[in-house]
Amino acid sequence: MIRKIGIVLIFFLFTGQPAGAAGRDLSGNWNSSVWGHTVLAEVKQTGEKISGVAYLYGLLGEVNIYHFNGTLDKDKLTASHYSGHMFAGQFLPDGRLKGILTTKNGRRFSVCISPSTSGSPPLPE
Repeated sequence: MIRKIGIVLIFFLFTGQPAGAAGRDLSGNWNSSVWGHTVLAEVKQTGEKISGVAYLYGLLGEVNIYHFNGTLDKDKLTASHYSGHMFAGQFLPDGRLKGILTTKNGRRFSVCISPSTSGSPPLPE
Protein backbone atom coordinates (compact mmCIF):
# COMPACT_ATOMS: atom_id res chain seq x y z
CA MET A 1 0.00 0.00 0.00
CA ILE A 2 2.75 2.45 0.98
CA ARG A 3 4.69 1.51 -2.15
CA LYS A 4 1.66 2.28 -4.33
CA ILE A 5 1.28 5.64 -2.63
CA GLY A 6 4.95 6.31 -3.30
CA ILE A 7 4.50 5.57 -6.97
CA VAL A 8 1.69 8.05 -7.12
CA LEU A 9 3.68 10.72 -5.34
CA ILE A 10 6.50 10.23 -7.74
CA PHE A 11 4.22 11.24 -10.59
CA PHE A 12 3.36 14.44 -8.79
CA LEU A 13 6.91 15.30 -8.11
CA PHE A 14 7.76 15.25 -11.74
CA THR A 15 6.01 18.46 -12.47
CA GLY A 16 6.66 21.88 -11.19
CA GLN A 17 7.93 25.30 -12.01
CA PRO A 18 6.58 27.64 -14.64
CA ALA A 19 7.75 27.65 -18.72
CA GLY A 20 7.14 25.37 -21.82
CA ALA A 21 3.41 24.99 -22.35
CA ALA A 22 1.79 28.13 -20.97
CA GLY A 23 5.24 29.46 -20.08
CA ARG A 24 6.11 26.66 -17.66
CA ASP A 25 9.44 24.86 -17.48
CA LEU A 26 9.23 21.92 -15.14
CA SER A 27 12.84 20.89 -15.61
CA GLY A 28 14.57 20.53 -12.28
CA ASN A 29 13.97 18.91 -8.92
CA TRP A 30 10.62 18.55 -7.14
CA ASN A 31 9.62 17.17 -3.75
CA SER A 32 6.65 15.93 -1.79
CA SER A 33 5.80 13.86 1.26
CA VAL A 34 3.19 11.15 1.69
CA TRP A 35 2.48 9.28 4.88
CA GLY A 36 5.89 10.27 6.20
CA HIS A 37 7.75 9.14 3.07
CA THR A 38 9.90 11.68 1.25
CA VAL A 39 9.58 11.79 -2.53
CA LEU A 40 12.16 13.59 -4.66
CA ALA A 41 12.02 13.81 -8.44
CA GLU A 42 14.27 14.95 -11.27
CA VAL A 43 12.21 16.24 -14.19
CA LYS A 44 13.17 17.08 -17.78
CA GLN A 45 10.86 18.97 -20.13
CA THR A 46 10.98 19.24 -23.90
CA GLY A 47 8.12 21.33 -25.23
CA GLU A 48 4.93 19.91 -23.75
CA LYS A 49 6.52 16.52 -22.92
CA ILE A 50 8.02 15.68 -19.54
CA SER A 51 9.99 12.71 -18.30
CA GLY A 52 11.79 11.98 -15.11
CA VAL A 53 12.87 9.78 -12.28
CA ALA A 54 11.29 9.79 -8.85
CA TYR A 55 12.91 8.52 -5.68
CA LEU A 56 10.67 7.29 -2.86
CA TYR A 57 12.53 7.14 0.45
CA GLY A 58 11.02 4.62 2.86
CA LEU A 59 10.81 5.03 6.61
CA LEU A 60 13.51 2.37 7.12
CA GLY A 61 15.95 3.88 4.63
CA GLU A 62 14.99 1.87 1.54
CA VAL A 63 14.75 3.70 -1.79
CA ASN A 64 12.38 2.85 -4.64
CA ILE A 65 13.05 4.39 -8.06
CA TYR A 66 10.33 5.13 -10.64
CA HIS A 67 10.63 6.44 -14.20
CA PHE A 68 7.70 8.44 -15.60
CA ASN A 69 6.49 10.33 -18.70
CA GLY A 70 3.82 12.96 -19.11
CA THR A 71 2.33 15.92 -20.90
CA LEU A 72 1.85 19.55 -19.91
CA ASP A 73 -1.19 21.38 -21.34
CA LYS A 74 -1.43 24.99 -20.14
CA ASP A 75 -1.73 24.68 -16.33
CA LYS A 76 -2.61 20.97 -16.30
CA LEU A 77 -0.22 18.05 -16.09
CA THR A 78 -0.75 14.34 -16.66
CA ALA A 79 1.94 11.73 -16.05
CA SER A 80 2.15 7.96 -15.81
CA HIS A 81 4.39 5.08 -14.85
CA TYR A 82 4.54 2.07 -17.18
CA SER A 83 2.83 -0.13 -14.56
CA GLY A 84 -0.43 1.82 -14.90
CA HIS A 85 -0.24 4.41 -12.12
CA MET A 86 -1.40 7.85 -13.29
CA PHE A 87 -1.33 11.41 -12.05
CA ALA A 88 -3.46 14.35 -13.15
CA GLY A 89 -2.98 17.75 -11.60
CA GLN A 90 -3.12 21.49 -11.95
CA PHE A 91 -0.66 24.22 -11.03
CA LEU A 92 -1.52 26.50 -8.13
CA PRO A 93 -0.79 30.25 -8.28
CA ASP A 94 2.23 29.75 -5.98
CA GLY A 95 3.91 27.32 -8.45
CA ARG A 96 3.07 24.09 -6.62
CA LEU A 97 1.30 21.26 -8.39
CA LYS A 98 -1.80 19.70 -6.81
CA GLY A 99 -3.61 16.68 -8.17
CA ILE A 100 -4.83 13.13 -7.86
CA LEU A 101 -2.65 10.06 -8.08
CA THR A 102 -4.55 6.98 -9.20
CA THR A 103 -2.91 3.59 -8.72
CA LYS A 104 -3.26 0.78 -11.24
CA ASN A 105 -5.79 -0.75 -8.80
CA GLY A 106 -7.94 2.39 -8.80
CA ARG A 107 -6.99 3.85 -5.42
CA ARG A 108 -6.86 7.66 -5.46
CA PHE A 109 -4.69 9.99 -3.40
CA SER A 110 -4.52 13.78 -3.25
CA VAL A 111 -0.93 15.00 -3.66
CA CYS A 112 0.80 18.40 -3.59
CA ILE A 113 4.27 18.75 -5.15
CA SER A 114 6.69 21.65 -4.75
CA PRO A 115 9.78 22.81 -6.62
CA SER A 116 12.89 21.79 -4.68
CA THR A 117 15.36 24.37 -3.48
CA SER A 118 18.06 21.76 -2.82
CA GLY A 119 20.31 19.97 -5.29
CA SER A 120 19.77 16.63 -6.99
CA PRO A 121 18.13 13.83 -5.02
CA PRO A 122 20.70 11.62 -3.28
CA LEU A 123 21.13 8.32 -5.06
CA PRO A 124 20.83 5.03 -3.18
CA GLU A 125 24.10 3.50 -2.05
